[in-house]
Amino acid sequence: MKEGDLWLFPGGIPHSIQGLGPDGCRFLLVFDDGNFNEFGTFLLTDWVAHTPPEVLAKNFDVPESTFANVPKKELFIFERPLPRPLEEEQKQSQEGTGPVPNSFAFSLSQMQPTKVSKGGEVKIVDRNNFPATNIAAAIVTLKPGGLRELHWHPNEDEWQYYVSGKGRMTVFAASAHARTMDFEEGDVGYIDKSMPHYIENTGDADLVFIEVFPTPYYEDISLVEWMAHTPSLLVDQHLGLAKACSRGFQRRKWLLFQSSFQELAKLAVSSQLVWSASSVLVMLLGAYSGHGYRTSLLQAVLFWALRTTGSAAPLTALCSV
Repeated sequence: MKEGDLWLFPGGIPHSIQGLGPDGCRFLLVFDDGNFNEFGTFLLTDWVAHTPPEVLAKNFDVPESTFANVPKKELFIFERPLPRPLEEEQKQSQEGTGPVPNSFAFSLSQMQPTKVSKGGEVKIVDRNNFPATNIAAAIVTLKPGGLRELHWHPNEDEWQYYVSGKGRMTVFAASAHARTMDFEEGDVGYIDKSMPHYIENTGDADLVFIEVFPTPYYEDISLVEWMAHTPSLLVDQHLGLAKACSRGFQRRKWLLFQSSFQELAKLAVSSQLVWSASSVLVMLLGAYSGHGYRTSLLQAVLFWALRTTGSAAPLTALCSV
């Protein structure tokens, strides 16, 4: 494995990690269960130390003396000589059975970006390109002033780890609730499923962070893409934008913007287009001809704009992008 690569350990599958010379390695462990306890891991030395020697002798069909030097306490992280060459280790481990049917390693360092724009790039890893995984991830790089566009994830909660740089994230939680937080190297972020959010690079170097989801497939919904596929008249009725402007919205998600597009957060809306974190079954009962009542469809984005910018002025900057 090289810097930037990924590997997957399915639940219940034994494994080990060895640092190679001269500097060893530093890695990030991410689990698909927030209740997991690292100190509840099943360790070989712990198990063998708590198994009677006569039972071990029967199990392996060797003398009891074979296990005379088993450590009395578990070995968690410990120092040992470097392993043999990889080819030699693989040959021994595969004797009689061959290699495992699925590769649990993914060479992310060799992967081309999934999307590239003037604001940065993103690499997306899920079951589409890593068949063994049941966890989806995106490795995002934002240039200084770059913006990870306004979006949300409809299928799972998002867990983030900030690898390097400085950033700012705003999360909108509906009902006029929002929060803006600053992040830097080593920080962790969390967004509930379907909560809209965006991330800006506030530093003078690249911002790199990892998005992780406990689901096999990566999904997100872009605010710009949603608006682009909504009838322009309806968008204009909500946002007060010229129809020609809304027709010019990109019909494919941007993911990453340069700093000039950060004005997107100043979006002004009224009340007709919405989404929910829960599934909704809708039955059309008939026409409603009353006046003075309008369902709050896009009020979510209006509240978001008011809470994060203090203004609901129309986003005229969109027309010039």
